[in-house]
Amino acid sequence: MELSRLLLFKAVADAGSVSAAASRVHMSQPALSLQIQALEHELGLKLFSRHNRGLILTEEGEALKTRTIHLEEWISETQSVLSGLKSAEGKIRIGTYTTASSYLLAPKLSSFFKSFPKIELSYQYLTTEEILRKVKNLELDCAVISEVPPDDGIEIEPFFKSELILVCSSKNKSIPSEIEKEKLGAYPFLSYPLRLDYCYREVERRFGKYLKNAYVPVESESFDTLKQTLLSDIGMTFIPEYLVANELKEKKLRRIRLKSELPVTFSLITRRGKKLSPKMEAFRNFLFKTF
Repeated sequence: MELSRLLLFKAVADAGSVSAAASRVHMSQPALSLQIQALEHELGLKLFSRHNRGLILTEEGEALKTRTIHLEEWISETQSVLSGLKSAEGKIRIGTYTTASSYLLAPKLSSFFKSFPKIELSYQYLTTEEILRKVKNLELDCAVISEVPPDDGIEIEPFFKSELILVCSSKNKSIPSEIEKEKLGAYPFLSYPLRLDYCYREVERRFGKYLKNAYVPVESESFDTLKQTLLSDIGMTFIPEYLVANELKEKKLRRIRLKSELPVTFSLITRRGKKLSPKMEAFRNFLFKTF
C-alpha cells in the first residue's frame, strides 16, 4: 500500500465525498477517484458505498480509517521529532556524580557537541535520593546515576555496565593477585566514606566486616584522591573499573581478584510520563549510541 494513497483515502473519508476532498488535497475529482479505486482494487475490498448524501464507509472502510488516523499521528510525531532534533538547543540540567561526569561522560562528549552546538550541559552533584526528587519535580531534566531504586515516578533506562573492582599499584608486591574476602583486613585499605554513595554501601554490605580491622592510611570522598594515592603505591581500594581503565591498560594499576563480583549499571533517569524535549531526545540518543 502506498502511503500517499492511504492519506488520500483518509481525506475522502473525512470529507464524505470525492469532490469535497479533491479541493482539500488540490487534485482533480477524476484523479482522486482513480486513486481510491486503485486502493480498493489493491486491497480487494469495497471501502465506500454510495448514498444520496454522499459516500458512506463500509465496515472495512471504517477499519482502514481507524488505522490511517494512527498513521497520520505517527507521521506528525516523526516530523516533529526530526525537526526538533535538527534544531535542538538549550541547557540540560543533569543530576549525577563527579566521577560519572568526569570519567564516563566527558571523554565522549566531543561528537555530541559537534552535532548539537547549541546544547549546554549543567551538572548537579547530589545524593541519589535528592537527584531523584528533583527529576520528579522537574528541577532537573534528567539524571545519569547507578543502581537506582524502583520508583513509579521515574523512567529508568540502563545504558552502561561496569564493575566495582579491587585495585592496587602495579608496583605493589606485598598485595597478592587474588585475596580471599576473609583476609581483606590484612592489607592497607583506602577508605571511601561517602555513606550515601552506592560504591560505599555495596562494599560495606559485602565486605565491611572483613575490612573493619584494616589499616586505613588514607580516607577520602574523592575517587581522584584515592586513585592518585594508589598510583603512589599506597594500599588498595574498591573503585569503578571505568574510572581506572586507562591506568589498568597502561599497567600502572593492577586488579586484585575476588570471588565476588560487584556490577555497576548506569541509567538515564527521566520523569515518567513527560515527553522528552528535542534537546533531551538528542542527549538520550547520544547515550545509547555511544555506550
